[in-house]
Amino acid sequence: MNRWADWLADLPASLQRAIARHQRISLPRRCDEAARLARLRDSLCHARTVREVFFGQSPEVRAALQELRAQPRGLSAEALAARYGTLRAPSAILADMRPQSVAEQLLLLGWLLPRPATPRHPARYLLPPEVRAWLPRPITLATDDPTPSLTLPPALRMITVVLLACAEAPLPLCQNGTPRVAALRQLLTRLAPLDDTTVSAAAHLLLPLMADLGLISVHNGAAALRPGGQRFLDRPANDQIARLRDAWVAAPRPDRWLLLLLRAQRGITWPTFRRRLLAWVEALPVGHLLDPAGTYADLEASLGPLADPHTHWLSWPRRAARWDRSPWNRARAAEIWQAALRGPLTWLGLVVWSPDGARCGAPAPAPVDAPAPWRYGGPGEICIPHTTLCAGMTLLPAFMVWQEADAAQMIYRLDRRRMAQARARGEPLASLKAIIERQAGPSSEEWWGETPPAAPTIRLVSGVIAVADEPAQLDRAAQRRSVRRYLSARLAPGVALVAPDRADSLARTLQRADLVVRGTGGSGPPPAPLSPNECAALLELCDFYRRNGPAEAPISLVQLEDRLRAALPPDRQLSAAAHGPAAPLEKPAADSALGGDGQADASAWLPTVRRAIRGRHTLAISYAGADGPPTARSIRPLRLERHGEHWYLYAYCLARQAERCFRLDRVLSLSIEGGRGRRGDPEARAARSRPTD
Repeated sequence: MNRWADWLADLPASLQRAIARHQRISLPRRCDEAARLARLRDSLCHARTVREVFFGQSPEVRAALQELRAQPRGLSAEALAARYGTLRAPSAILADMRPQSVAEQLLLLGWLLPRPATPRHPARYLLPPEVRAWLPRPITLATDDPTPSLTLPPALRMITVVLLACAEAPLPLCQNGTPRVAALRQLLTRLAPLDDTTVSAAAHLLLPLMADLGLISVHNGAAALRPGGQRFLDRPANDQIARLRDAWVAAPRPDRWLLLLLRAQRGITWPTFRRRLLAWVEALPVGHLLDPAGTYADLEASLGPLADPHTHWLSWPRRAARWDRSPWNRARAAEIWQAALRGPLTWLGLVVWSPDGARCGAPAPAPVDAPAPWRYGGPGEICIPHTTLCAGMTLLPAFMVWQEADAAQMIYRLDRRRMAQARARGEPLASLKAIIERQAGPSSEEWWGETPPAAPTIRLVSGVIAVADEPAQLDRAAQRRSVRRYLSARLAPGVALVAPDRADSLARTLQRADLVVRGTGGSGPPPAPLSPNECAALLELCDFYRRNGPAEAPISLVQLEDRLRAALPPDRQLSAAAHGPAAPLEKPAADSALGGDGQADASAWLPTVRRAIRGRHTLAISYAGADGPPTARSIRPLRLERHGEHWYLYAYCLARQAERCFRLDRVLSLSIEGGRGRRGDPEARAARSRPTD
């Protein structure tokens, strides 16, 4: 016999409508009493519905339900109002459906129902027997010693270390966003005393979450710091861990720690399963250590199974015979719960373990203390507590190197080479000093030590010439075999030739020698070959330097002059060998774009071609193709494009009646014939008045 349904039938019609409206139960218009009662019974009177609605209530309402469950005789109206608030009339409730007290919330759920007076009992409010039987039992876990204090969740410390490592250099990652072995080794040294297993598992979980939050950017197998990472360090610790938990719950991908325990992961609704884990850990008593092996049985008896059709909605049959049946057996579910306790729930600060690692519990709320300041260590060393974070920390790797770390702090030390390189990049040392003094107080000159002078700079021009601001610096660097092997020839004090394909290696070697290098050979296109005119000019400069340069300077121009003469035409090579330095070739005529090597200078035609495209003029050109004699063409230019070192003109050829492509350095002559421009266009009239350009 369903006494709950009978008690619902005894309610006034107005109160039945209020319960249906609050529970979003649709009632047909002008439905009779039997239809209204049938819809209420079908929607409310189920064990599964009671459990689902119970876990969706506030902690205050759930505590009141557990108290009323222990009182089968109910409470009088006066006692109910004194303990859980007053009840309004049904008409007032229908006018405003927002519950005004805990008692009204329970009434609108259809659980706390009024019962009339009987010869043995006065009028009272009580829970139906079915509700008392279906409500989850209170959690009765045997508590132990108090939990140790938790100053900082391990996840926040790892995120800080990863952001500082990315600010120093991109962190190598795999294609799926997980860290490589080299990255794990780097993180392991900076996260002492955590073991390698914990660091690896936590890094596989947190690095994808950092990319989701916009703290790092993953590109070409490396993670780099984003501006969002600096703003994240400025947030309070509670806000940081809240954002991290929300990102973990909303992540659509599976967790690596769970994949190791399950053979099949299809059909799991990961956000729902993670919310279930959070609900379970919130049910643990706060501030007391527990035996983790005995928590699963009590939590399952009170909260239901860890996995059910809600967590496996995508793989659960729509017409299952047992909706509340778990897809995992109890042994597998208990194993997963233990792994979650030691994995993400511990990393996110939801669970803290005893020093021996045998017991765990939910940590008590820690008092909000002032953050510990940074401390000065030895000369050039700064001690940074893990609980004191700021956005300026990302500037430290530009001037300092990581020294060591323990469970409480990490130490950075000034590095002269990094300071010199930072100053050469334009990063002032005053910015680092302002950050350190804001966190640690005024500093002394002894702590900073000798301020490094401005680092000498060596510029790599087009990757083939190395020029030093101070010639003596390049001479001293060239005494090293590691630098001398990359220099082809010494042209002058502070000037040397470099093989283009070895410019990057030379730059790295000079940086290791505490020299600042600007420009490399590998970033730009390969240099264009020297023209005969340029070779002749350089030969003149070599001869001038031989006659007027200092006698004590180590100069070797023989190899350079041989290379320059080899680039000249055969007739000029004989002249240069017989008469010393080669004379410059004759300058081309003003009305021609031909160079000394027989090729046209494409840049000379560009203004005329652009003017013809704008004015829609026709061009008369003399074009020398790859094979055959030059031909005269009449073309209508369409567009200009540059590919590598050459300019190409796409135009409509009037002779071929088709679109053709012309390389401008093969155009021997070019002039504007006329066009379809407007009659009053002064530029078109000026172009028509000039036969050639």
